[in-house]
Amino acid sequence: MSIHTWPGVLPGTAAVRYAHLILDRVRDGMPNDDWKVDWTNAPLTVADHRDATLRLMDADVPADSEGTAPRALSRTIAAVCLSAYGITGPRLNINLNDRPEVHARVANVKWGRGAASGGGRYGIDLYLIHGGDDALDAGVYHFNVIANGWEQLQRHDRTREVRGFQGYVREARSYLVATVNFWRSAFKYSDFAYQATAMDVGTFFGAQWETLGDDVAGTWDMEVDETRLAALLGIDPQDQGVYAVQAWGPIPAGPEREVVRPVPAPVTAFRRDRAVVRFPTATALQDDMRRESPDVSARAKLAIVPDATVPDDAGRRRLAARETSFGRFSGESLTEDALDRVLARARSAAQALAGGSPYAPALSFLVYAHRVEGLEPGLYLDDDEGRRGLDDGDQSSFLESTYFLHNYMGRRAACTLIVCAAVIDAARAHGVRGYRVTNAVVGAACQALLTDANAVGVATGTALGFDAAAHARHAGIDPTVSAPMLMIMLGVDTPGSGRVRADMTVEMAS
Repeated sequence: MSIHTWPGVLPGTAAVRYAHLILDRVRDGMPNDDWKVDWTNAPLTVADHRDATLRLMDADVPADSEGTAPRALSRTIAAVCLSAYGITGPRLNINLNDRPEVHARVANVKWGRGAASGGGRYGIDLYLIHGGDDALDAGVYHFNVIANGWEQLQRHDRTREVRGFQGYVREARSYLVATVNFWRSAFKYSDFAYQATAMDVGTFFGAQWETLGDDVAGTWDMEVDETRLAALLGIDPQDQGVYAVQAWGPIPAGPEREVVRPVPAPVTAFRRDRAVVRFPTATALQDDMRRESPDVSARAKLAIVPDATVPDDAGRRRLAARETSFGRFSGESLTEDALDRVLARARSAAQALAGGSPYAPALSFLVYAHRVEGLEPGLYLDDDEGRRGLDDGDQSSFLESTYFLHNYMGRRAACTLIVCAAVIDAARAHGVRGYRVTNAVVGAACQALLTDANAVGVATGTALGFDAAAHARHAGIDPTVSAPMLMIMLGVDTPGSGRVRADMTVEMAS
């Protein structure tokens, strides 16, 4: 069913209106601020096509027994999806964010993944449109994040159709497609879900980049033909948007493959929720997305992920270890070198994603330094021109006035970053696509920063729900030029705070 329409939003204006809505949400509210979360109607955080044939992949299979031949492309892609979005293990550490039953009932335990996600709802679904290899027949598949396998939805090679939809000059052996299930997040966040899930697309790319490096730079194509790709996948774009296509494995020049045009058999995902609700903001944005035409000039610069790409084991371990510091900051200081390192890593990931877009934005950071060795306390702007001071002195009281939850101890963080980007300008110039790309770039930067920070012992906390307009005013920046979009706190965890250590030994009866 649908919630009431979004008043006063004309066709073609939804992206700009939504970007302003997010900026001013504290002052003006959202269309459905009276939305009540019904946890009994919560959708699964994974898609489970239990009626489909499941092809399991072994994430640790080497190239081959001799180490001389590349492993099947479908195994490599599955290993990357597992590292970024697969279940890595239970999150048992006590924090200030979880409901008590998470730590008291086995059925409510939270399970961690390598990529960050707005609200922990994990709205991304991953589809493989595959031409066939030694491990997986040609067909259309969905990645099962629990089993690390491909759920077979269709049994024919449809890669040339994707190439045709997208206008690619070169054909690839496989296409990985990232979609967003809006309801998976919206049941909890209503109209704010479109914002959170748009960044999730970027965090998935950032996690890919962690394991594959620059082999994936410039391969993330967000100029999608959403209507035709959704039809190929058998999904409704009003409920599940198509956000990005990534080509894997170039095909040598030669005779074109025969095209088989199947009639897709419906293989639907299992549901436990009773009803899906469509919210006016997402509906308006998706309506405009359907009207927009992709920028075909962007395709000329797109790269294809090479055949010989192999996931980096160290990167996979870094992703698995990434964790949020809900309420565990100790109040200790950071060094300026540590701050510079994570900011540089964030910019590198943003550039890796932006290489596939003609209008990806430059990022800037507001740095609220509280206890950073080498920096006097105060507010700084860090952008392509360097770092310069905007306001001297302790910023803690202002920060606390702009973040209203109690799951982080912001005053005990060493510093707070506000990631800024020209989302309103991008939405005005490029509509929903500009809005999506901008959020994805911010998400990729966030994922890289969080992962690298954890690897060097820097604790992090990230928030989407804060008073963005207040930060723009406080910093004296024009939010239509560079809008505050994400809050990231950096600090040091209290040693052992909230940590749970458990060993499990299984003994087999003789």
